[in-house]
Amino acid sequence: MGIEGTAIERAGSAVAVPDGLRVFWMPGCSSCVKVKEFLKKLGVPYESVNVLTDPQAESDLQAMGALGFPVVSRGKEFVCAQSLDDVSKFLGRDVKFERLPPAELMDRWFYFCDIALTMIDKIPQDHLQALPIPNRNRTLHGLSYHIFQVPEAFLENAENGEEHFDKYFDAPPPDDVKTSGDVRQYGDRITARLRRHWQNLSDQSFSWTVKTFYGVQPSHHFLERSTWHMAQHIRQLQVVLDGYNVPLACRIDETKYKGLPMPEGLWE
Repeated sequence: MGIEGTAIERAGSAVAVPDGLRVFWMPGCSSCVKVKEFLKKLGVPYESVNVLTDPQAESDLQAMGALGFPVVSRGKEFVCAQSLDDVSKFLGRDVKFERLPPAELMDRWFYFCDIALTMIDKIPQDHLQALPIPNRNRTLHGLSYHIFQVPEAFLENAENGEEHFDKYFDAPPPDDVKTSGDVRQYGDRITARLRRHWQNLSDQSFSWTVKTFYGVQPSHHFLERSTWHMAQHIRQLQVVLDGYNVPLACRIDETKYKGLPMPEGLWE
């Protein structure tokens, strides 16, 4: 696990942290959970800034020119923490990451798509507007819909060159997606599109780079991030359904997490 770092919560006034490192994050955000755990394992102290509860967070991000979160900052310098490789460089650390090959990542992704569809079928309609994420206004309906926004965003980037695909992540379900059955139909469409994309991809090496809202990234890294991002939200959904005592025909095979940089924490 490595040496544990220190996270100091900011509560209305400046908090002294060695090196002045801050992490701007939001509960339920997969990348936020991951980067905080990453810093702790490196033994790097940081000031924890919850963008939903800290009144100064938005103005601080705007002053730096940061467009989203998670963000790791030092003074006016910052890095978008979607990529831990970029965070490592920002810290001046040489951290090596082992990644599953693209074909294995795609196999895992299709597995996660299929199991997500079976879980969505089981969501109780009377709980759709429940708020399962602590301290965050995202409904169970929104969470289940977001699961398939992840591969849609990947596909929009891969097929249409959409760099600002993050707009998909925060968009609520559209007005015509009212039930879990509607979400299931959306998930079916996106899963089929993802399978077609992979089958029709002439070069499956993922050896090129892609332009994203957090900079130019190796496509292999982007594929890995998309796969575990979706897997983390399905993990959250399973926990929520367990809390409602919903019987599930299929449960996540946790061996499918092996080799993925999954966060240990669930929400924050």
